Amino acid sequence: MLKREARGRVARSGIGLLFGVLFRCDGSEPPTGTVQGGGPSGMAGSGGASVAGGAGGTAEAGAGGAGAGGAPAGGTGGASKEAPLCLQSGELDCSDVAPCCEGSTCVTDGADVLCAATCTSGDECSTGCCAAVDGAGSVCAPASFCAPPAETCLVSSDCTTACCLPLDEQTSVCAPSTACAAAPALSCPGLVLQANDGTFLGDATSDEVAVNGVCNPIGSYGSQLSPTSIFNPVGAYGSQLGAQSAYNEFSATPPALFCPGTGAALNPVSKNAFLSGAIDPDLLCAVLAENGL
Repeated sequence: MLKREARGRVARSGIGLLFGVLFRCDGSEPPTGTVQGGGPSGMAGSGGASVAGGAGGTAEAGAGGAGAGGAPAGGTGGASKEAPLCLQSGELDCSDVAPCCEGSTCVTDGADVLCAATCTSGDECSTGCCAAVDGAGSVCAPASFCAPPAETCLVSSDCTTACCLPLDEQTSVCAPSTACAAAPALSCPGLVLQANDGTFLGDATSDEVAVNGVCNPIGSYGSQLSPTSIFNPVGAYGSQLGAQSAYNEFSATPPALFCPGTGAALNPVSKNAFLSGAIDPDLLCAVLAENGL
């Protein structure tokens, strides 16, 4: 899981601060105002920071004109190299001092801190992987950050697991055998999805227009934006890191189908394939429909 890099990190790239005071090669600070110990009236002192007039003259010219040898204001050799305004996608060591350019986000994968291009789908990334960032949308990432595409099928006999479930209206995919065997209790009226902490996460129905249904894409329990939806990629129950999230493949406390009448917890809904009877959250609606719910 990629994380957005905390603000205030000091870059390792060596970008430093630019100070407003320049120093001579001998280490002394240049004087200000009129040059002391200059030449005759009408002549600027050699090496002065600005041309100064002689007696009766002005800062622009002395009585006899500007003295020879005066240097323009500012002198030479004081120019400094400006730091880059922002870092491009793929560049390392982003921070408040060296922020990412527009269209990129400063993230860390646990090893490096770098700018990664923002995205909305894998089609926008050369790796084909658009991974969620904790609290900051999604960015293009190495393919290892995205799950491999599921094998498509027409019927269960096409799959080595003997389990083919519809992913959407046009595509069916091979699923673990437990997904087909994990038939929720049809005898339980009012089957719901419940978090490990007891939070109600929606009615367990495949009806996409049910007000409180887990499969309603614009409802409180099926939307990708709702805090009580397992499909919210940055929510407590849908992120890849949440201890009670259906999408945390290491969680031992994911949401589960729950029968209010008996108080029995049934199938866990989780990406953790090691949990007995677990239903993949991406296949939950298909499993509910397969079981007439």
